[in-house]
Amino acid sequence: SGDQLLALADLAAEHGADLRVTRQQNFVLTNVRADDVERASLRLAGIGYPLDANPLRAGSVACTGEPHCNFSVTETKTRLDTLIDGLEERFGTRAAALRLHLDGCPHACGQHWVGDLGFQGTTVRDAEGKRRQAYDVLLRGALGPKAAIGRPVFRRVPTEELDETVERLVAAWLEGRAGRESFRAYCDRTTDDELGALIGREPARPRR
Repeated sequence: SGDQLLALADLAAEHGADLRVTRQQNFVLTNVRADDVERASLRLAGIGYPLDANPLRAGSVACTGEPHCNFSVTETKTRLDTLIDGLEERFGTRAAALRLHLDGCPHACGQHWVGDLGFQGTTVRDAEGKRRQAYDVLLRGALGPKAAIGRPVFRRVPTEELDETVERLVAAWLEGRAGRESFRAYCDRTTDDELGALIGREPARPRR
């Protein structure tokens, strides 16, 4: 919030520190004197940024989305926060290494193509023909030495079904992985049909 940003600026000025932002929408408070670290940490927690937060939050990103972007057709930041809340409640820190990237449209400002779990906002019609918010779920995306563009494996998942869909995917990975196998590696060796059977949802078929 604006109040939090002002409080962060005051904190940085008080400690003679620098405040930097990252492309993951995080911030780094640098050049804090060693004898000020504990006091600065307590102040950060008071502002709403405890240092012991689940790393899942630092590795996840969402675009601006509704209601501030004319291109977005779905919620983004609030939707991602709800997803993370559910994963934290069910899995604690067991899913901390995951990177969730959520976008409200195909423009990919939140880079949904390269997340462990990518989400692109779309719409779906209900039984009465009315449009409602939905998401395509992309898997097998990554950055780094094994970079890859994720592909939509589950299309037009209604927003009210998204949390359960994601939690089932994560549960399947945690229960079926070999040792400390990553989510990406697990998805690479598991077919779309197998993933669909595990979570009870029909996977998308490649467009010809």
